[in-house]
Amino acid sequence: MIYKIFLFFYLNILNINSLRPHQFNNGKWVTFKPNKDNLSKDLVNLEPGKASLISKNWLANIILEIQAEQKNNKKVSNINTLFDNNNLHIITNINIFENHLQDTFTEKEKNEKYIYLGWYPQGNHGRKEILFLIILKLKMETKELIIQQLIQSPFWDSKHIDSIYLKKSLEHLNTNMNTTKLVYDYLYENNIRIKLYWNTYNI
Repeated sequence: MIYKIFLFFYLNILNINSLRPHQFNNGKWVTFKPNKDNLSKDLVNLEPGKASLISKNWLANIILEIQAEQKNNKKVSNINTLFDNNNLHIITNINIFENHLQDTFTEKEKNEKYIYLGWYPQGNHGRKEILFLIILKLKMETKELIIQQLIQSPFWDSKHIDSIYLKKSLEHLNTNMNTTKLVYDYLYENNIRIKLYWNTYNI
């Protein structure tokens, strides 16, 4: 089912613009503040089903955006838009995540545990909301906490809050766990955008 949805997106992607990030009625950006006193408190534990529900809700919003664009007959003629579109990597990551959930229900490795988190900072619009889903794999024997995947909300923009605070929240969580090593290798191999930004942030 997920594959069919992904194929639908791929065939129709030239008709989409990215979803509008959160703004107030006056046009000002909604902003989010990290909990600098305890960055790990910006992370919330999620059951796999809840994480899947959130990702599917994001997917549904992208579908609605596609339908709205098609209804308004807004055509994008430049094929390079396929590769520039901000939603494409979100769609891909949701597809990977749903396949991952299917696999974990059928094949569970010993001495490994998956942890599902939401990045949940406070917004100046008076509420918290999940801006990223994070999938971690805890290897019991080596005490490695491996970042498997990040999925951003289609409504998130770096103008709201810099994703470097997500990295800092994960680092703070790892420090609090005290016995684990946070491993970025797998994430960086599969997410060049994050790798380039997080590795060069302090340069």
